[in-house]
Amino acid sequence: MNHSDDDLIRPITPPPHSTVVVAGTTITMQQLQQIYSELTGKAESLNNYYDDPIRLSFDDVEVLHHRIIQTWEQYRVVSSTVVFTIYYLRNTKDQFTSFERFKLQSSASGDPIESVLLKYDILLVLPNVSKPQSYSISVRIVSRLALEKRMREGSPFVSLPRFLRIMGQHTGSVEITYIDYSVARAFMAGIDEWFSTIPRSPDNKFMKWLQPRSHWIPRIARLVTVIVVMLLITSISPHFIDGDGSNFLQFGRFFLWSSLGVYVAYMFAGWFGMYAEHAVDEWSAVSYIDFNRGDKIEIGKSERENRNHLIRAA
Repeated sequence: MNHSDDDLIRPITPPPHSTVVVAGTTITMQQLQQIYSELTGKAESLNNYYDDPIRLSFDDVEVLHHRIIQTWEQYRVVSSTVVFTIYYLRNTKDQFTSFERFKLQSSASGDPIESVLLKYDILLVLPNVSKPQSYSISVRIVSRLALEKRMREGSPFVSLPRFLRIMGQHTGSVEITYIDYSVARAFMAGIDEWFSTIPRSPDNKFMKWLQPRSHWIPRIARLVTVIVVMLLITSISPHFIDGDGSNFLQFGRFFLWSSLGVYVAYMFAGWFGMYAEHAVDEWSAVSYIDFNRGDKIEIGKSERENRNHLIRAA
């Protein structure tokens, strides 16, 4: 979790119901945070990122929406606006200002969804504070499946799952701009709890362990192959070389053919090892958004590709 702060004045985050004395006057922490905001002219931000491979359905989004509504109903809300944006794989987007319309239209498109952004802007009044305070909540969920498809179309020769592991692609992020820290924490706690309930893809612990070490597969394959071939040559050599070793020509022929066999086996082992390494690197835990028919088609393709990667690696 990342918190932004001012270089000169650090944000104040003590318990909201405590009090402090300023110039002989006792004020609450909510009032002090309001004064801090007015003096600096800035609002603080609270951020969180998620990397788990999720399987997001629209029912999950509906649960999040109602959870955020329930949280802000604890306060006296002066005004609120919501914007729901769907970003599609083909560089188009749909934007809605009501959840009902968002729900009706989300399944209409046949284009796979790349990400969904839920943005809430709220103006509310806290106890002991006379002025309304503005809060902004942005929740973005990313389909790693759609992102991989986009990048694969643009860079077909790059091992995308390995690239995404290196870059640390997030499947979700939250940013809350706030005045009162306790209010922001209330929203963040609800969103964190919601995110933990989203269904996850099955965890393949062996593949997760193997992928960071996949570069060893070709090396081990070559080493083991050479050892096996040398043992085989040692076992069959008495059938091709006389016991007294007097036939030098026969020994030379056996040595040349054995060397060629070792070299060919070494090369084939390297090729098959690199093939297996590539298959291991291409496997990834499926993480997606499932709103429409286009999403379902891409999910089916990705699951088939994952099975093929496992077979190729084996």
